[in-house]
Amino acid sequence: MAIICHISLSQGISIQLPEFQVQPMDFVDRRAAVIGLPLYLKCQAKSHDVVTYRWMRNGSEITPGSRIKLINGDLTILATTRRDHGQYQCFATNQWGTSVSRLAKVDVGNRVPIPHNLPDTVKRLGSGVMLNCNLPSTRIIPPIVNISWVRRQDNDDQHQTQEHHVTSTDRLFISKSDGNLYFSSTQSKDAGVYRCVVTQIFYLVSNDSFINVHIYGQWQRLNFTNQPPIARVPTAIARPLRDMTVLAGSQVKLECITYGKPTPSIMWLYNDQVLSTHPLIRTQNHQRELIIEKMQPNLRGTYSCYAFASATSNFSECEINVIQRPKWRIPLQNANVCFTKNVTIPCMAEGDNLVYLWYHNGKRIYNSNKYTISPLGNITVNNAIIEDAKMYTCIAINSMGNIVSNAYLNVHGCPPTLIKVPHEEVIALIGDSVSIDCVAEGIPEARAQLIKNNRYVNLDIHNHITYARGFGFTIHSLKPTDEGVYKCGASNVYGRTQSQGIMINVCRETTASVLPRRTQAPIGSTITLTCLINKDRRLATTVHWYKNDDKEALRNDRQISISIYNETTSQLIIRQAGINDSNTYNCVVISFVPTGNTRKFARAEGNVIIQGPPLPPVDLRYNLNRNNKTVLITWRNGKDNNSPILHYKLYIAMNSNRYHLLKDHIPVWQASATIMSVYPYNIYRFAIVAVNKLGPSPRAYLYMNDTYFEVPGYPPLRVRARYDHEKKGIVVWWKSIPRLFHFAPGFGYRIILNEMAALGNTIQRVINLTDSNANHTIITGLQEGKRYVIRALTYNNVGITLDPHQNLTVRFGTQPPLGIVKNVSVYVISYSSVVLTWSFFSESDHGTTSGNNIIGYRVELMSNEEVSKTTTMTLYHRNTILLDKLDENKNYIYRINAFNEGGDSKTYLQSSLDLIDPVPGPVKHLIAREIDIGTIRLDWQPPVVIDGSVTSYTISYGLAVKRNDEWQVNIQDGNLTSMLLYGPFIDGKYRFTVTASNKNGGGLPMSVMAMARSIIPSSPFNLQLLNVSQHSALISWQVRELDITGFIVEYKESTTSRFSLYDDNIPDDSREVELIGLAPNTAYEIRLKTKGLKAHSPASNSLSIQTLAEEPMEVSTQFYNQPWFIVVVTSVCSLTVLIVAVAVINYKQHHSSENAIRNIRDKGQDSAGYTITIKRNESSTKAKLTNVAMKNVNRMENSVFYTCSGNTAIVYCSDSLEKEKNNRNNRNSCIDNDMDSKYHNVNIA
Repeated sequence: MAIICHISLSQGISIQLPEFQVQPMDFVDRRAAVIGLPLYLKCQAKSHDVVTYRWMRNGSEITPGSRIKLINGDLTILATTRRDHGQYQCFATNQWGTSVSRLAKVDVGNRVPIPHNLPDTVKRLGSGVMLNCNLPSTRIIPPIVNISWVRRQDNDDQHQTQEHHVTSTDRLFISKSDGNLYFSSTQSKDAGVYRCVVTQIFYLVSNDSFINVHIYGQWQRLNFTNQPPIARVPTAIARPLRDMTVLAGSQVKLECITYGKPTPSIMWLYNDQVLSTHPLIRTQNHQRELIIEKMQPNLRGTYSCYAFASATSNFSECEINVIQRPKWRIPLQNANVCFTKNVTIPCMAEGDNLVYLWYHNGKRIYNSNKYTISPLGNITVNNAIIEDAKMYTCIAINSMGNIVSNAYLNVHGCPPTLIKVPHEEVIALIGDSVSIDCVAEGIPEARAQLIKNNRYVNLDIHNHITYARGFGFTIHSLKPTDEGVYKCGASNVYGRTQSQGIMINVCRETTASVLPRRTQAPIGSTITLTCLINKDRRLATTVHWYKNDDKEALRNDRQISISIYNETTSQLIIRQAGINDSNTYNCVVISFVPTGNTRKFARAEGNVIIQGPPLPPVDLRYNLNRNNKTVLITWRNGKDNNSPILHYKLYIAMNSNRYHLLKDHIPVWQASATIMSVYPYNIYRFAIVAVNKLGPSPRAYLYMNDTYFEVPGYPPLRVRARYDHEKKGIVVWWKSIPRLFHFAPGFGYRIILNEMAALGNTIQRVINLTDSNANHTIITGLQEGKRYVIRALTYNNVGITLDPHQNLTVRFGTQPPLGIVKNVSVYVISYSSVVLTWSFFSESDHGTTSGNNIIGYRVELMSNEEVSKTTTMTLYHRNTILLDKLDENKNYIYRINAFNEGGDSKTYLQSSLDLIDPVPGPVKHLIAREIDIGTIRLDWQPPVVIDGSVTSYTISYGLAVKRNDEWQVNIQDGNLTSMLLYGPFIDGKYRFTVTASNKNGGGLPMSVMAMARSIIPSSPFNLQLLNVSQHSALISWQVRELDITGFIVEYKESTTSRFSLYDDNIPDDSREVELIGLAPNTAYEIRLKTKGLKAHSPASNSLSIQTLAEEPMEVSTQFYNQPWFIVVVTSVCSLTVLIVAVAVINYKQHHSSENAIRNIRDKGQDSAGYTITIKRNESSTKAKLTNVAMKNVNRMENSVFYTCSGNTAIVYCSDSLEKEKNNRNNRNSCIDNDMDSKYHNVNIA
């Protein structure tokens, strides 16, 4: 038998753990840990019992000795060495356990050694200089309080020279981090001897104070070379910024040390943004130092130093990360755990990058089967036993420090545990017995208890409740007062426990209701009745639906479906409900009570009324009044199908046409309607419809066919006439009148033809057409050249009807227009106005109208093809029309055809109009005027826009005469009201058109005419050949302008396709030129161009010439044809020719070079000329140059100037003629010498 010894913290036994009063600092820096000096680490704990101490370094226990002393918990190292560097920890132990102190990191350092015999620094005057203090790494020396520099003049006698402290200026800076002295740029006065002075601080543990120690460096000399001073030094960062991690709340200093002349300015940035004003951030020493007084986590990020001066700049940046010291969020608390149970001890701290260390009674513990340590710091002790008690220590540590917390874990006996509890809700009737399970265990044994409504039940008082050990409680003879929530409870010396409560219910009566209680719905609807059931949710129930008093319950079929009962609701759904489904529906709920096996009934009902469209009216009658041409129709109401009739509708149809609505919303009480203006000679059919809120009834019909007679309602529509050459007559055609408007029997068409005879008399011919469907006729036997006036009318047995405005005139023998109207542009400028424009394309003259002599157009507008809404408009010499006062709710159709004296064109254009998406109208007050030669200014005012605003303008312009070339400018600024147009213009009248656009598209164009003068001169004309020989030709020409600069002559042989330049420097006052060097007996073509101030004219028409052939040599029989004479003369001539040839060659080589230079310079005085530049190592287009005149040729390094004549190129290098080369080889001595012997392209600059 196991004996469990336990200590209960709740029973008043006091556990006194060692509580640290003094702990070692978490970081001992080099001020207190100096090699060769004593090191003191303090540790004191409070306890009622005796406390023993021990120390560990780097995980190993420290053994006291002659150098290391342990006195009352304090650790003393008499002479510190480098081996004493590491982590220290103090352990305090009493009878309850061991407490662990925080970790103390000891950093051992040394006094700063400053090297001697520093070399002299010799720099060029003006450059940046650094004098090195040569501090060793700060990780092995005590902290430095201050670093300063002193200077004395360059004098060998050091005892007679005073020392001066060096102060920081905008040019000098002493770094607080490395101790060096920096000169941004040097001046002559900076020469001298310098040294640094280092002040260190040391902590004396004996008297708990600090002392300062001054250490002086070696003198070092700064001299300058004899080189001239540097005028400008680029900006540079002398020492880049370094990334760092700092403690939250600490002071941070950044140094931006620069070189540069002039002295650079410094700007600090934070996260690539200029550092704004912040209460914790300031700068000093000419912006070189950035100081953050108390570093906060929200200030972590990238800090950049940006230095700039004149045109140079540089920058350096670093990342600063902020780490917070550990701080307890949940320190350890003493805890209790039941024997063999698991317990979790929370340990949570605040800080960055935290690591948690756990100790059990001074011994480090790790994750194992016994211990589970979470990353958040908590530890779980699994299956706790007596040995798991005593002290637990948690240390939270990061790079900035550590904190420690201790607590005691007590392991004791077990409180009660319920192993059998009530778990099901009980529904019972009065008088039944109910059992409640309740069995518990614990150490010591637990006692079971019954709890009702959170109160313990006294079994002595409630004698109808009994308890059986190992089973539980029983309530006998259940009463209404026994209803409530019951729990099973248990208790022992270690605690109490209780189960979840269960409800013991006493059944109550079930009730039901149907929603909605009254339902009205149209025929074909889906009716849903919901039966809401109020019952105990544990009672078993069933639901049935009945129709009125039927004995059989309703069942699911195609029309009726009953939803699955879900204990609280049941739904009856009637699909496609009809009038016969109107009735009362009952919901019956049957409840089954477990106790007693009884059934109870609940009943509810709902009324359903199905409504439908009414039945048609009955007893329809009509009464025709012929005097006022009206009909009165009467009827009686039909059945309303459970929904009152709201009004009636009257439909009408004439003859074989379809019905259409004539009258709507006829009152119910009226039950009659009067039809006005009954058309004669027509059969009328009427239909009456009754309407309620469910819709219209079927139609009830009434027929009437005994109307009266009248003359036809309309004359022929769309009458057109034209001369037909093939049929030798005049064709008249029209649109037939519908049967509705015949108005009497005997309907037909009558065509009246009036011939204009002599003396103003007329000859009339009448043609009657009895076919009511006729739509054309041909009139023949007419005289050539006669004009005929044609009229068309309708007639019946009552009389005739004619249109006094529809007279057509046709000249017999004149060809009517052949073609069709095309390119119709429709501009909807408002919801009631449309502008149409069009053009006529002839079939006889390929798109022109001159051959047809068109004198006008006929435009016909119809509304929905209704005869009464047709309008014909005749336009003379216009191809645009405004259609206004239209109805935006109607659709329109228009037709357009052309006519002349020969009548109407055979074809027409027909299309529909939709009054949607209006576009802008024409711009207002459009004005075009020439403000300079080649410049036209357009001004206008914005158009009227119905939908939105103007988004853009389109400007097109071209010669007013018919030409294919036209320019267009698109403007995306809808607010613009003026525009300057810069050519190209030639002399003449131009048409300028401005079109505004909105979101729907382009609007109605507006045009204006204006004269423009050309900046391009006109071509020469009237070219004539004045004289021609075997090798030359003299030509002349004329030109209109006077303000010109010269002429260009081009020529080619007739057998070739391309012209070549002959001369482009013909003076402006010349009107003749002689072409020389032509081949004999050759056909040439010659053309000229006029040179203007800004551009050249197009080429003139070519002049064809033929040079003369060479005359053949005559054969002579004189003495000089004798062989002996030929031999003598040949010998003498050969010698003479040889001598002359040598002289001529030498002369020409010298003379041709001088003439070439002279010609180039002479031509350069009166010609604009070209400058030819050869570019090295570039890809350029080669230029063919002929007779190019040079002007303003300046001496340029590595520049080459060309002029060419024929296939010879004269090359100028540095204003001097070097040599002549063939144009196919663009190499030259100056190119070879000055331009690295590279091939180069010749470009016109």
